[in-house]
Amino acid sequence: MVDPKLSLFQRLHRYPRLAHYDPAENRLTEALAATLSAAPRAAEHIITHTWGCSAAHGPPRCTTQVHVPDTGFVDLQLEFSEGTRCLVWVEIKRDAGKSGADQLERYSRALNKIATREGRQTRLIYLTRGGTPHAPAHPASWMNLGQDLHAWAEEAHADERHDSAMVQEFVRFLVEEQLTVTHALTPEGIDALKGAREARVALNFVIENALESLAKNWRTLDCDRNLVRQVTLDDKYPTLMWRAFAAQPDGAYPECDFDIVLDLFPEVSDDLQFGVGLVEREPRREGPFSNETWLIARESDGFRWLPYDGSQRLYRFMPLRKLGEIGELKEQVEELHSFIDSAYAALRDNPPPVPRAI
Repeated sequence: MVDPKLSLFQRLHRYPRLAHYDPAENRLTEALAATLSAAPRAAEHIITHTWGCSAAHGPPRCTTQVHVPDTGFVDLQLEFSEGTRCLVWVEIKRDAGKSGADQLERYSRALNKIATREGRQTRLIYLTRGGTPHAPAHPASWMNLGQDLHAWAEEAHADERHDSAMVQEFVRFLVEEQLTVTHALTPEGIDALKGAREARVALNFVIENALESLAKNWRTLDCDRNLVRQVTLDDKYPTLMWRAFAAQPDGAYPECDFDIVLDLFPEVSDDLQFGVGLVEREPRREGPFSNETWLIARESDGFRWLPYDGSQRLYRFMPLRKLGEIGELKEQVEELHSFIDSAYAALRDNPPPVPRAI
């Protein structure tokens, strides 16, 4: 159980992004709990109007990761001390599925026992991205939660300014995480979408032509695999993400691939970046990334070590914006080709002193 008296910053700090795991769902839970604790009137509005628990009155006590014997850990518990002392359990999901096929059934049985034993009104909420219906829980979505909180804050009275500011900040967080929207599509937004399509066509041309010429060159280097492309529309960011794998440079990096990625890297910049370098096929305790001296030397060559997402990476970065500053398509292709090829050569020519099999 997380102490509800902790500050927002301490609550979030309990769940940092780790090398092989990003507990984003836990951070989202703590952010919601902290918001409802700091804005009790907004909490009462959400519980009664959005989630339909009419017996919820007064400021709630918000507790996360509550252990219930023979049941499991409840993500968020809201206890109201007034009236029928309403008790609400919220099972929170961002992208993950349920923890076991009977998770919600177990929670429901436990709540029914509490309601019978203590005479309290109870409610089980299943809060997901899309408001997935799943009996016996009451379905709720992040989209509706964010919009209802935004509407409440817009209509808040003068004596609720503190609550309103906290709620709006949380809604901004939900918008950043693409869990809710608060503004309608505008003509300007539609024009931007048209421009985005045109930009994607040009970007696809530049990337594909650069990769095609690189693939020809790398075959002459006796690579053990040819270039493999992945082009996907990322769910989190409204932009295309390209990924291309090539063989490791001359076999010097066992169980690694040469990686070419166009994506957002928050550790580097708010802008789209090309990341080019090595990526582990799966997490390993030994190998090139265990050689600290070699990693430091590669950082002096312009690479950056990123120990996350389940496998370590070593990339050079180039902002996509740099290509946009070059006027001709042919020159853009040559610039990207040169950037990728130079990173490949730097790794090929500077392997770890004693490569180890992984």
